[in-house]
Amino acid sequence: MTEAHVTEERSILKNSDRRAARHGIARHCLEREAYLAEVSVRSMCCVLMVHFSGFCAYLKEPRNLRAKEDARQTDLIHQAWTDSGKVNGYRKLPDDLRDAGELCSENRVVRLASIVGIAAQNGFKRRPGRYDSQACCCR
Repeated sequence: MTEAHVTEERSILKNSDRRAARHGIARHCLEREAYLAEVSVRSMCCVLMVHFSGFCAYLKEPRNLRAKEDARQTDLIHQAWTDSGKVNGYRKLPDDLRDAGELCSENRVVRLASIVGIAAQNGFKRRPGRYDSQACCCR
């Protein structure tokens, strides 16, 4: 081995030690933080009884296609309800949506309408009791 070769190997070791001292600690800290974050998320998933992979998928895309479709149909249900003068309830709203060309079941309309608070206007019938002017209690 020549002296130049030995010197080159020493310089490689010294440079790698310097680099490790400069960057290795930061990389180690980042790896540790990532590990701790994963451990805390995993323990939280265990407490909530949710699978870790499902939670990670939720973090990537929180609203799935069904939630987006529910939001769109909720807007259509609300529009049909306001067009009816806020009179129609869950029994007539699916018919209004089908007339507009939207495919939806009655049960889905019931579920979405109850979540939003859409209900039929009631109070058109007369309540039981005496409405006779002749039958007054003060004779």
